[in-house]
Amino acid sequence: MIYKKKNNLAVVCNDAGGAEIISSWLKKNNIFFKGVFTGPAREIFKKKKIRYKPYNLNDAINNSNWVMTGTSWTSRLELNAIKYAKKKKKYVVTFLDHWINYKPRFKSGGQYIYPDEIWVGDSKAAKIAKKTFKKTKIKLTKNQLWEDFKKEKKNYKKQKKIKRFLIATSNLDSQVFAKKTKLTDSEMILKTIRFIKTKFKKQFKNLGQISIKKHPSEKKKKYINFIDRYNLRGLKIENGKNILNTINHYSVLIGCETMLIVLAKFVGLKTYNIYLKNPKVRVIPRKYFDRYLHI
Repeated sequence: MIYKKKNNLAVVCNDAGGAEIISSWLKKNNIFFKGVFTGPAREIFKKKKIRYKPYNLNDAINNSNWVMTGTSWTSRLELNAIKYAKKKKKYVVTFLDHWINYKPRFKSGGQYIYPDEIWVGDSKAAKIAKKTFKKTKIKLTKNQLWEDFKKEKKNYKKQKKIKRFLIATSNLDSQVFAKKTKLTDSEMILKTIRFIKTKFKKQFKNLGQISIKKHPSEKKKKYINFIDRYNLRGLKIENGKNILNTINHYSVLIGCETMLIVLAKFVGLKTYNIYLKNPKVRVIPRKYFDRYLHI
């Protein structure tokens, strides 16, 4: 296949999930490429100090043999890239970064635009993808981001830590979740704080031990207003942009079907995945977190 040559590649990303995985894969393989990045992806590639040549979308694809993309909730960047690449008869690979909403990721207007090949980093994801995309090649490959995090587990365990808690949000108020669960982000955080105070009452001293890590699709203002509304002075908003460095400051991570749960588990944190009643959004494989949290 053309991608096995690993040269003359265009990479297109907006959302954080795909950008984190693809950037780790590129760094591992030491590939120089033409990059088209917007949104959170731009900062991710910058912080990892990955060398590439910035291009606009059409020129990047026109001057490459093949294209690699992530997928996005709110941006059309990757969809436009797939559409244009197919028009120019360039081979397109898309890396899926989760276990949910596979088909809607490729919907443009009233039609679906699929890449030539879809990569996934987990056997359950491969099973879902093969069932969803019957005419598209599915490749199960190593998720290099996961591999990087697994290597950090020994370093994390050597550190002596006070109990610090990270609540990772999933933008439950967005259209992706709103029709599938009645749980809101505010309700999730308030109930999680109560859980922390009860479960870890010997270690818990004050709200300064708890931070919120917002989903990349959310605005910081949402949680500034939340803290003011519920008079939660002391509760912090985690601003760290490097996921690994951020996670390493905490001992417990609680979230709701977010990939941060998986990464935290790899490093060695205690992980809780908030249990949603709707099985359609309860998708992270059980082996990737310590326990469900019923709130």
